[in-house]
Amino acid sequence: MGALVLMGAGFFIKDSLGSAMILAGLGLAVLGGTELSIREHFAGYRSHSSLLAGVVTMIVVTFTFLIKPADWPFAVPFAVGVVVFGAGFYVFREAFKRRSGGLGFR
Repeated sequence: MGALVLMGAGFFIKDSLGSAMILAGLGLAVLGGTELSIREHFAGYRSHSSLLAGVVTMIVVTFTFLIKPADWPFAVPFAVGVVVFGAGFYVFREAFKRRSGGLGFR
């Protein structure tokens, strides 16, 4: 609810405070959706393997862009993202299988 209030109010405020409110609202919405998907996934209710792998990938790729040396090619963070997504998807899928009684999806 707080995310909707922040985003709604941010649309009516026309300076940089409005933009910050919209970004804060989006951040809260992402946190809320991620928290719900973690609970559903690890309870064995519904598989969110690709969503959770994507969240981990975005965090790792963001840090890779921030710390990469200037002489690294652009493809290095992309390759890191592909590897992290693949590994994360496998780990999250196996965790869901254990929690759901062997099913890979639900």
